[in-house]
Amino acid sequence: MLDAVSVAVAAGIAGRSPQTIRKWIREGRIGSSRKLGRILLERAEIERVLALPNLPLPIKRKRR
Repeated sequence: MLDAVSVAVAAGIAGRSPQTIRKWIREGRIGSSRKLGRILLERAEIERVLALPNLPLPIKRKRR
């Protein structure tokens, strides 16, 4: 992996929560690898998933 980022950084890039990124990994939507117990994703893979036409938009929730 040349340009690998953590789940938290991937979430920031994607504008989604870390839980959503982990869900995408479980569902096989996005590829990842593990190194020293950490989940890593390539930036190119994140950009590929974000370019998909049927990607659901993030839900805007009201703060209490």
